[in-house]
Amino acid sequence: MCIRDRIDIFRFPSLRTKGICFSLIFFFINYLYLGPVLAVNSLGINANLGVILLSVSELVTYPFSFSVIEKLPRQKAGIVLFGISAFCTAILIFVEKPPDCDLCPEAIIELVLLCISRLCSATFYAILFLYVPESFP
Repeated sequence: MCIRDRIDIFRFPSLRTKGICFSLIFFFINYLYLGPVLAVNSLGINANLGVILLSVSELVTYPFSFSVIEKLPRQKAGIVLFGISAFCTAILIFVEKPPDCDLCPEAIIELVLLCISRLCSATFYAILFLYVPESFP
C-alpha cells in the first residue's frame, strides 16, 4: 500500500464520510464491548466471577458468528446487534439495586443484561471486521 492510497481516504468525500462513520462505530462498539467489564464491579459479586461470566457469553457467540457470518446481511445485522447492545446498556440506567444487595434479583438482571450486551457487541465486532474492508474499494 503506497502513501497515495492512504491519502485518497481523506481526499475523496465519499471515502472521508465512510472513514469518519466507521471510526465512530468502532468507538461506540468499543464502549459497549469494554464497558460491561467496568460495570461488573458494581454488581456486588466477585469481580473475577463477573469477568469470567462475560467472557463465557463472548465465547458462546464466536462459534455462532463464524458459522453464519457469510450468510448474514452485514449492514442490517450490524445495526440490529448494535441496537440490542445499546438497548441492554441503556436499560441498566433504570435498574436500581438496593445497597445491601449481595446477589439479589436486580444484580442478576444487571448481569444478564451485561452478558447480552457483550454477546451482541462481540458478534458485531466479528461482522464489522469483514464489513469495513468490503466497504472500501
